[in-house]
Amino acid sequence: ASVVRDESRNPIQMVGVHWDISAAKLVHERLQILSRAVEQSSSSVVITNAQNEIEFVNKTFEQTTGYTRAEAIVHNPRILKSGKVTEKSYSQMWAVLKAGRSWSGVFHNKKKSGEDYVESATITPIKSKSGRVTHYLAIKEDITERRALEASIAHERHLLNCLMDTVPILIYFKDLESRFIRVNQAYEEYIGIPQLDLVGKSDADLFKPEDAETRIADERRIIATGEPLLNDIELCTHQSGQQYWFSTSKMPLRDTKGAIIGTFGLSIDITEQKRTEEEHSNLQIQLNHAQKLESVGMLASGIAHEINTPSQFVTDNISYVTKSITSLDPVLEAYPRLLEALNANGPLTPEVSEWLTALPKVKTEFLREELPAALKDAHDGMHRITEIVRAMKSFSHPSSEIASPADLNQAITNTLIVCRNEWKYVATTQ
Repeated sequence: ASVVRDESRNPIQMVGVHWDISAAKLVHERLQILSRAVEQSSSSVVITNAQNEIEFVNKTFEQTTGYTRAEAIVHNPRILKSGKVTEKSYSQMWAVLKAGRSWSGVFHNKKKSGEDYVESATITPIKSKSGRVTHYLAIKEDITERRALEASIAHERHLLNCLMDTVPILIYFKDLESRFIRVNQAYEEYIGIPQLDLVGKSDADLFKPEDAETRIADERRIIATGEPLLNDIELCTHQSGQQYWFSTSKMPLRDTKGAIIGTFGLSIDITEQKRTEEEHSNLQIQLNHAQKLESVGMLASGIAHEINTPSQFVTDNISYVTKSITSLDPVLEAYPRLLEALNANGPLTPEVSEWLTALPKVKTEFLREELPAALKDAHDGMHRITEIVRAMKSFSHPSSEIASPADLNQAITNTLIVCRNEWKYVATTQ
């Protein structure tokens, strides 16, 4: 506005012009907001001209790279190159940008301090109204820590996969419905079904109903109580029919908040251990049996020794009695002639008459025939007792650890003597 004056310099009117700057004001405010947004962005913002010379960087760029705005302006972004990105990668990037399209990728750059860092970047061409590229806008984010974390997670996942696939233990994860989520290689090989085909199935689809019901009931109890099942010994029948023993532990599977979302289990094949235990048990039984036999043998040896002495003098007495009875034969043969002679010579005295009367009552002929036979049987029986005792002593005699000659015929004879009661009804000896 201005004052209009007359010739005397007196003001006579005011002349003014008003411009409507509402649109310009709005644009300015929007530019300020945009500027603050770019300046306060947590991502690095870099604007270069068509010659790839830096014209603008924000504070995050300064904080990330260590370069101040004054140091970066007019320079090429190659000041950040670390040499770890190939020229081929840069050529591919520029091919996309020259075609007027946005490019996204990862840079391995170097800070002013020389420290390497990794950043993800999206570079977009800025075009004029005529479509000519005048600038390039790069929005970049420092992902060094994220990459390190991803590498750490990938390493842990690799270790977990190595553990899962190499440990000779059946490992499996199940959901709340006892359906398989994941199994390891050992479980795949045991069950003979690939993991992808196992996912979604339960024990009811793989095992006998009675076995499946028991396992599912255990898992239901673990989910309900949160209490693990440890070192449960179970017998499993494989589809091939072969039986395996496993020591199984099952625990609740929880999410990051601690809520139970299923179960996971570890089953160790203890079949060989069980077989070894059974063999050891059988060996122990055999050892106990051998010890009992040894005790019986020692007892038999003692009994045989005690029986041997009285059986010997019984045998000797039987032999003596046999010989003595034989010496009485002439007397017994003369008895009838003596009786006839006494009767022919007249009356006998009462004593003689009594003796002659009592003597016929004794069956002398019968005794003469039967007594030798009875004594012979007794002698044979005692002889058999002696043989049995001798055989028992032979069996009970401790063996030597040193190899030595043995009488095989005598061993067979001793065996036949001791076990005669087993074969006498079906066989005879020659």
